[in-house]
Formats: sequence, structure tokens, C-alpha cells
Amino acid sequence: MNPKFIKATPIRCDFCRVIKDIRKARSMTQLDLAECLNVSRTTIHRWEFDGHVPDANMLITAMATFPEMRDHIIGVTYLAHCKSKT
Repeated sequence: MNPKFIKATPIRCDFCRVIKDIRKARSMTQLDLAECLNVSRTTIHRWEFDGHVPDANMLITAMATFPEMRDHIIGVTYLAHCKSKT
């Protein structure tokens, strides 16, 4: 099965929310983030809304660029951030 067509799961949806939250917290547009990661704006849109996730190499690049994403992926700070919003 082609992974691009796997139905969104809670983990994928969580990633969608995280990437969008991080982008907005940094006052970045989808195009800003795309240029930063050297991908298309459409790719960012798919990550945020279509349930797609980056491949391992892009995930490593994104985590190196955005430490808060790394912290979320390993489960350190994002949950605390979410709890502070409620």
C-alpha cells in the first residue's frame, strides 16, 4: 500500500496540529515554512490538513530547524504547552 494514501490516524492528526501550531507561533506563513524546509507550500498544506507526514529525512531536518517539534516528537514539552492552554 502506498503510504501517501493511508487514512489519517490520531498520530498523523496530532502531527498536523503540531506543525501548524509551531508555524503560527513563529508567525510564519505556509510559504515561509516551505522555504525554510526547502519544500513546496503544497507540501506544508498536506502536512497540516491532509494527514500526510514527512519522510524520515525531512522529519529530521524539521526537528533540527524547530526544537519545539523535536521536543514534541520525543514527548517533552508540547503536552505541557497544550495543558497550559486549558
